[in-house]
Amino acid sequence: MPAHSEQRKTKSSDPARIVSEIARVNSLQSRFRSMLKGHNFRYFLFGTFPAPGRPLFADNVLATNWPTDLLNAYKFRNLLTESPLIRRLERTVLPVPTMPLLLARAPHPGHRPQDGIFINEGFSFTFAVALSDSEQRRYVCLMSGRRKVERHEEMAMLMMALLGAVDSYSSRPRPTDVLTPRERECLRWASAGKTSREIGQILALSNHTIDGYLRAAMEKLDAVTRTQAVATASRLGLI
Repeated sequence: MPAHSEQRKTKSSDPARIVSEIARVNSLQSRFRSMLKGHNFRYFLFGTFPAPGRPLFADNVLATNWPTDLLNAYKFRNLLTESPLIRRLERTVLPVPTMPLLLARAPHPGHRPQDGIFINEGFSFTFAVALSDSEQRRYVCLMSGRRKVERHEEMAMLMMALLGAVDSYSSRPRPTDVLTPRERECLRWASAGKTSREIGQILALSNHTIDGYLRAAMEKLDAVTRTQAVATASRLGLI
């Protein structure tokens, strides 16, 4: 088969895979919204368990409805991996009902606890659990609100619902090879606010070449602008 025909075939399949991944995340969010309503919670967070190779908050969160201020605090201070709650979840397969202090406090000197912002936003209590899928990938599931989960029957129902969300999410293929390494690199720099000229200087490439990589990434991600491409790639865990 001619090279250009093979290239067209690859390009035509990439948007479909991206649409599939977006539908996968939307389905996950829908599941959690249903759980919030059914159990009278207000917030949820679902993500991969922090690992040595993926320590950053933004690299691990897959779906959440946390307030922007709280997301920014965790993103820039990396409080997820520093949270005592995460360390406790590393050592148990049981759910951990907790108050904001355990979720928010950072163990290192000089890091201010985030209890205030949690309480102000309605995080009086959090039901937390670490779950694994069939391939032993671990996930963090947090359900938060102004109420405790005290009945064992409700804990069991929540565990079953969360396991269903994990199984549903992990059972579909992920588009890890949609973007080339260079396209990802250009998008990462674009997400940091760099222009094509600045990215070109960093990577020792021409502006025209950088624009080409970014246009290719936009096409694959079905994005109209660079900002949209960066947002989509970030949401899908591609950068």
